[in-house]
Amino acid sequence: MKPLGRLICICVGVFMIFFGVMAIKENVELLAISGWEDILNVPDKLQRLITILGQGLNCLVGLFAVIAGLRGKRSIKLVLVAILMMVMPVYNTYLFIQQGGTDFWPLVQEYSVPIFYFIGMLLV
Repeated sequence: MKPLGRLICICVGVFMIFFGVMAIKENVELLAISGWEDILNVPDKLQRLITILGQGLNCLVGLFAVIAGLRGKRSIKLVLVAILMMVMPVYNTYLFIQQGGTDFWPLVQEYSVPIFYFIGMLLV
């Protein structure tokens, strides 16, 4: 049990919960403005609904990360979630390199939360 890993897990979990709640709030407000009727047949509304559900899962994973950081124990479920969270950054980095990209800073900014979550899970 390493204190740095616990701290990273707790911090990343809190950030995941915070950003998840903010994204849910924003999408619910936008859906409320455009109306809730016919939500499954309008692509923009359906995308917002999917985003709300995805961010809800993100909040749940953040809660698991905070609990794991506080307990100081990692579980196989959290390690699997951390590995799954790294799929998108690795895939997009691969596509970025294939397209001849050289500036990795935007990728680092976009995927900092999953990367730190993965590192935290390894250090706990």
